[in-house]
Amino acid sequence: MGGGDQARLTVVVILGAIAILAAIGYSLPSILLQPTKADLGMTDTEIGLINGLAITIVAAVAAFPIGWAADRFGRRRVLALSILTWSVFVGVMAFSGSVLTFAIGAVGFNLGDAALLPLIYGILATTYHGKQRDTANAMLVSLLLVGSFGVYAMGGGMLEFFARNPLFGLAPWRLTCLTVAVAGPLAAALLLWVPDRRAPLPPPPGTSAPVADAETFLAYLRCNGGFLFLLMAGSSLYFTAFTVFMFWAPAVLERAFGMPASEASSALGLYLTLASIAAIALTFAVLPRFTARWTHSAPLIMVIVGCMIALVPAFGFLVVTSAAQFLIAASAIAFGMSVAMMLAPGLMQSCAPDRFRSRTIALFPLFAGLMRIAQPALVGWLSTYFGETGDVLLTILAVLMIVSFGASVVILTLLSGRYSRLAQQNAD
Repeated sequence: MGGGDQARLTVVVILGAIAILAAIGYSLPSILLQPTKADLGMTDTEIGLINGLAITIVAAVAAFPIGWAADRFGRRRVLALSILTWSVFVGVMAFSGSVLTFAIGAVGFNLGDAALLPLIYGILATTYHGKQRDTANAMLVSLLLVGSFGVYAMGGGMLEFFARNPLFGLAPWRLTCLTVAVAGPLAAALLLWVPDRRAPLPPPPGTSAPVADAETFLAYLRCNGGFLFLLMAGSSLYFTAFTVFMFWAPAVLERAFGMPASEASSALGLYLTLASIAAIALTFAVLPRFTARWTHSAPLIMVIVGCMIALVPAFGFLVVTSAAQFLIAASAIAFGMSVAMMLAPGLMQSCAPDRFRSRTIALFPLFAGLMRIAQPALVGWLSTYFGETGDVLLTILAVLMIVSFGASVVILTLLSGRYSRLAQQNAD
């Protein structure tokens, strides 16, 4: 392996570690749901509003300016600042004494989290090209999936450890937050080994004169806005539904099947990690033939296949009667979603020139924010309205995933021709 290949592999490993940090951001509120609900006296409606309305508004509003700043001033330094912001507000969550201060911490750490993945994928897309980019995306998402699902097992273990070994009179969930917060500065320091490459803005066809960055980006949006709208809608549906499910899944295990918080997180983490490893192994086994067969359409086809796989076990949630059945169905959904996500970063990477790739990718959380506002808040409100029982919560989640996964398959299938042409254009 040459020096250039080693350097690129180092980039994937470092960005993978930071992606796992982002996964912790997504998973932490779910792991701490029951302990914080009991300690701070929150209702499911308040939990849904904090993790839906409040968090999503901040993330949606912040993502695009952060993406623009990254394209303008450098992705590496903006990513480091985002990580440090993330870390500070996780610490605020740890010391919150009311629902309001916990909400401020949750909103603040999502301000830092808002653009972690867009920035990561922007750096990766500049480092790799063509089929190498698909492989690099798959490697990075593999680390992200195993890390994000493993976080549940790790989080459950940390809650149990701190319950047996209390420190400073702090509750186990507070000590867990503090432990996670310490990881932020360490992850930011790793970026010193990541190069910060930015492609120059190309002149318009047939000329050599430079064009204003904003003017070029707006022209790109005018030409492709409708397509991007539908692409983000199809992607947001499956991604947000699965995120909402992951948030509420430990609560289902606790309420419907009587599992303690630490045991529920650990069991869920173990089952989902094994499912993701199986999906990763399958994906890498077929990836060379897959990318050779579909070339520019490979990311889109992979997402559609994954959503179709996950749709079947989503129906199973309507009939499960035990924790084991729930975990098996959840694992099957995680398998399908892992397949879908392996090349999913390429959806937005392939649709934009490098000079404004970060802000284009950042449009995804801006758009997905509409669904992330509605879905968690709706689940929490319906759960409170119907009694906050495990069976009710499970049925709500099942219907949400069935509708979302099915709609994603339909929308993305309809876009396949236009997607292939645009991806080829940007590759050329």
